[in-house]
Amino acid sequence: MRLWWEQRGEGPGVLLAHSYIQHPEVLQGLADELAADHRLIRYDPRGTGESTHAGPYDMDTDVADLIAVVEAAGPIAVLLANGDAANRSIHAAAQRPDLVPVVVSMETLPLTRGDAEDSDALVGSGGVLSGLIVMMRADYRSGMFAAIQRGNPDLSDDELRERIDRTVAYVPHEAGLGRLEAWIADAPSEAALALGDRLVIAYEGAGAWFTAGLHESAQQFLPEARFEHLDGGAITRPDLTAGVVRAVTAATRA
Repeated sequence: MRLWWEQRGEGPGVLLAHSYIQHPEVLQGLADELAADHRLIRYDPRGTGESTHAGPYDMDTDVADLIAVVEAAGPIAVLLANGDAANRSIHAAAQRPDLVPVVVSMETLPLTRGDAEDSDALVGSGGVLSGLIVMMRADYRSGMFAAIQRGNPDLSDDELRERIDRTVAYVPHEAGLGRLEAWIADAPSEAALALGDRLVIAYEGAGAWFTAGLHESAQQFLPEARFEHLDGGAITRPDLTAGVVRAVTAATRA
């Protein structure tokens, strides 16, 4: 098993981990922003990009892989992630605080199934999640369209098609479906609580999966986590997200 990673820039180490439904170019603006004053590290999870295309694609394996990358590429000051990668980052930080000092999660909340049932967020609907899995199994592109469009309502039809084309080319069907199922089945609440103020949530909540209201209510069950509201969103405003990371790395150095 070979895991591919790269680094560029100089300064405090930041490892950027994207979700199962993203190709690396989605976060390119953020990577460029951070590489100006940080050592920016990115990797291809197993089954994608230049890493070995072989499973399994469960959460425990992905966490172990992530820890292996940090051991090889570290030291890091921040692990910056979203989607299912936020969950694996939280587990890694809980297991190895010596390797992962702080996790910054972009838009994604560490929810155990059932935590968001009373919210208007799609992530709280068991029927929607089950339907997405069925759709992904039957028609990978249709499942990708449903997941990406609901999380990015401002994308045009052409932009959606281009995003899906690049994502499907980077993330094969088996890897994408496996990680979606693993993410839905995951129970990260205990690990997230263990992080305390080592967990930072940068959010706007513009998409339908994780709404702003869900983030506000989440502060009750993550009382020590730091919540940073970003006008424009953590993904679409890389300058603001980079500002959150810079504040964390400055505090870590101090």
